[in-house]
Amino acid sequence: TDIKDVYEEFALSSARGITTRDVSDVRRSSALLVNYVGAKTPSLGTALEIGIAHALNIPVVVAMEPGNPNDHAMIRHIAGFIFPTLDEAVEATKMLLLP
Repeated sequence: TDIKDVYEEFALSSARGITTRDVSDVRRSSALLVNYVGAKTPSLGTALEIGIAHALNIPVVVAMEPGNPNDHAMIRHIAGFIFPTLDEAVEATKMLLLP
């Protein structure tokens, strides 16, 4: 019931391990779909992933309703598209990935 952000005793769950896996996941992606819908607090890890995608020219699609705690100028600037629902964001991502 109490989940920590890192478990340093496990290599893949350490701060370095989590970051390395996230960067690798983003690097291998054709697009990044971010689901912020219903978030209660800002997600710093997801913000980092969005920044990495932007640096690698990977399109970012965000699902985020008005008033969301992740609504920030930098997220709005980097996101190619922002939709208020996850369904809309998924459909847009599908369109981006069509051959």
